[in-house]
Formats: sequence, C-alpha cells, structure tokens
Amino acid sequence: MVKGTPEHRYACLPAYSYMVENLNPGYRICICLDDADRFKYYFVAYGACIRGYKHMRKVIVVDITHLYGKYEDVLLSAVALDTENHIYLIAFCVVEKECDESWTYFFEKLRYIIVDEPDLCIIFDGHRSIANAKAYGYQEFNEQFQQLRDKCPEAANCLEFDIGFDKWSRAYFPANRYDVLTTNIVESLNSMLRDEREYPITALFTSISRRFAQIFRQRRAYISCSINLSGPSAEKTLRKKMNEGDSLFIHNINGDANEFTIVSSGLTAKVNLLNKTCTCREYDLVKLPCAHAMASLRLKYRPDYGSSIYEYSSPMYKVQSYILAFGETTNVVPPELEWKVLEEYANMYIPPPAYDPKLGRKRVKRIPGIAESFKSNGSRKGKRNKCLICNGDGHKKTTCRYLREHPT
Repeated sequence: MVKGTPEHRYACLPAYSYMVENLNPGYRICICLDDADRFKYYFVAYGACIRGYKHMRKVIVVDITHLYGKYEDVLLSAVALDTENHIYLIAFCVVEKECDESWTYFFEKLRYIIVDEPDLCIIFDGHRSIANAKAYGYQEFNEQFQQLRDKCPEAANCLEFDIGFDKWSRAYFPANRYDVLTTNIVESLNSMLRDEREYPITALFTSISRRFAQIFRQRRAYISCSINLSGPSAEKTLRKKMNEGDSLFIHNINGDANEFTIVSSGLTAKVNLLNKTCTCREYDLVKLPCAHAMASLRLKYRPDYGSSIYEYSSPMYKVQSYILAFGETTNVVPPELEWKVLEEYANMYIPPPAYDPKLGRKRVKRIPGIAESFKSNGSRKGKRNKCLICNGDGHKKTTCRYLREHPT
C-alpha cells in the first residue's frame, strides 16, 4: 500500500521517466505500448553505467526473473562482472512475458548503448553448458573431454555436435570471455532483488537505483584505499602466478628478448611477451600474466621484475580503470508529491497490461498443524506427542488428564 497500486504506477510511467532523465542525464528509457495502447515494454539503461562500461571487460550476461506483482511481468536484465567480481548494472527491461518478440526488443535497445565490437561476448542460459573452469589450452581440454566421452558418450556427442565446442568451452570459444563462464552473477542479482520483485514498476526501479547508488559509493571508497596499481583481486592473482613461476625452468628462444620456452612437469610452454600470449592460452584469455609469463618476466626484468608485471597486464585491471567505471553517481527519484514535470507528461496515462485473474487461492508454503498430521481414517500420519506422566499418546504432560485428576 505504501508503494502504491500497480495500476497507478503504470499510469505515471511517463512522468516518472521524465523525472529520472531530468535528474540523471544520459539515461536511456523507452516505453512501448501494444495495439490497444496498453503497457507492453519498459526499457531502462543507467547513464552512469553506460559510460562506466567503457572501462569494463566486454562480457555481458543476460537472464530473466519473474516479478511477483499482480500482472506477473518479467524482468530482463543485462549485467557485467567487474574486475573485483562484483555485479555491474547495464540495463533492465520489464516485459509482459518472455518470448522471441520481447527478447528482440531488448537486444535492439541494447545495441544503442553497447558497441557491437569483435571482442563483445554475450552469455545467456539458452543452453545449460558445462563450465570447464581450468581448461584453457586445446590439449588439456581434449584430454578432459575424452574422460567425459568415456563416462557418458551420449552427453559428449550432444556437447560436441548438437551444441558445439565454440558455444560453451573456454578453449574453443572464438571471442574472449575472460573468466566469466556462467550466468551466476545474474542469479545473484535476482536474489538481491527478492523483495523488490513484489513492488510496482516505478517503485521497483527506484529501489534498484537507490541500492546500487549506495553500492557504487562503497566500491569507490573500497578501491581508493588500494596501495597497488591493480585491484585487490587482480593483485592476488598476480602474486599467486609469481609464486608459481618461481619454480619453473626457463630459457630464451634464439636469444630473442621477448620469446621464452618454459618446461614444467613434462609440459613445454612458449611465451611471447611482445604479443602477450602463451601456448597454455591462460595469458591470452584472462589478460593477466600466467605462471609461464611470470617466469619470462623474471628472466627479462631481473631487478624490476615486480613492477614489470603491471605493464604486461590489461589496463582494465588497474585501479584507475575501476574508479572510472564507478566514478559517477545516480540520483534517486523523490516521492511522487515532490515531482515537477511538464504538463504533457503529467497528463499522459498508460493503462496496465491485460490482466488474467486466476481462480483459487494462492498457494503458500506453511507448516501443517497438529490436526493435519493424521489421516482421515484416524491412522497416524506423522509423529504423535507422548505423555511423560501416563505414557499416553496424543497429548503432553502439561495437558494430561491423569495429572489433573491426581494432582499429588
């Protein structure tokens, strides 16, 4: 009741959108109506996130979540994962239902804010893929996949021929997914918005803006305390790879200062520091020096080894890039009584989508009462209480009749 009725919140969408765009320049908001001039789609992209995404890894994860309101809309979301493994908002879209038409509308609007470049990667749950978190190279992947084929040939054939390696594997994927392989970050977002999913549409986006404005401030303060050039997570990975590279045997190839050969546990890897590549492919995909590259940097920059690792890491992992990604703030729309909108937006009215009331009471999970623990024929369905005074069933010592009749 405090958030308002769903019908009223649909009706004031034009005025609410005007307030959002007035307080936050750069927002992308689109309202789409159906043939009967009823609500159909509502697309929102945050201006601060649009500009901050330029400093992020070009991997987008999309998914849906169902809203619990009266009209049972669906929320489509597109998010990214920052270098500290935090959720980074990009865009939302409320639709009547999930279908090809709604997804087409969502991606068409997304194209206006996300540059379709060769490195762009979009991950979604179109197929439930196997996330092989460690197989960067072709040889390692083929060995692990052969083990799967030996155990379950039907699943292996489906993954190889029906879906294709390029759709789900890290090694054969044609673009760059870094270490983002699943839609878990969107599932985390859906869990964060568990309460908000019951709100009317304008209250939903107001709560999202308020929550992530606070999160952005906390992340700026968190990363500003870092004394290293890279963020804490990237720094931890770099130090780990440095320790692993200290035990590797290495030598130059033809005396070239940028090409090295590393031998480790019977395996040979070749590193090219100029191209920032390694035959293990971990350096190629994650954009941080692997253990082989760390050994090469140690041999090349003996006195300045510690500082050289940042020059051969992607700029996206640096603290400065992280601050730029979260540098802007989002202003939250005030309560409706404080809105100041143009008359044309105040007079606009958007009817809610068609409502299909369902008969029957809504199913609610609850604990069955004591009377429900017995079947209709009187047989015991669950565990019954047993009296400690008279050893009778069906009551406790506090309600024992024998105790009342013989108080002594």
